[in-house]
Amino acid sequence: MNHHCLNASVPQHIYGYVDKRFLHGMDEKYAGQYEPCVIIGVTSIPSRALHFSILCESGAQWARMPLHALFHQKPAGHTCGKWAANTAGETET
Repeated sequence: MNHHCLNASVPQHIYGYVDKRFLHGMDEKYAGQYEPCVIIGVTSIPSRALHFSILCESGAQWARMPLHALFHQKPAGHTCGKWAANTAGETET
């Protein structure tokens, strides 16, 4: 069986959040926790949803993160790390 996929960089980095359950083997103790991340790439695999390459605030890089694990805005009622301030284009001091 031959698996073809297409990998590409995104033209502009996209700041967002990733559900921490996807980073920890779907462990429910991380339910409702989100880590700031930067979307840096996209992967297309036939018969599958789009997957993304992300760089987390912790420094970890993840490949093939499914679309439903990512959020563009901070989920209501949850706290996130220090990158949250940078989503509006602010710089850290």
